[in-house]
Amino acid sequence: MIYEQRTYRTHPGKASDFLQLYEEEGLKIITRHAMLAGCWISESGALDTVTFLWAFKDHGHRRTSTPSWPPIPTGHPFCPRSCRLWCIRKLPCCSPPPSRR
Repeated sequence: MIYEQRTYRTHPGKASDFLQLYEEEGLKIITRHAMLAGCWISESGALDTVTFLWAFKDHGHRRTSTPSWPPIPTGHPFCPRSCRLWCIRKLPCCSPPPSRR
């Protein structure tokens, strides 16, 4: 498995709104391309942070999925509504160590 961690720092007090919008509109589109392995909202440290962990079967699956990543068309109403709720986004891609592959 290959994992991509997507962390969004929302505007103050907007993490719940962002997560609700993602659940209602974003997930049904994105899960066509990747598997949701986890989702968290911060309780300490950097507050108003939502982290998603997306799983891909292997590097080939990620490579074929990422040309359309994000898989939501720019003109889709989800895009401007979600972008208004966050201010910082981080997108590292992680692979397990060779002993875990």
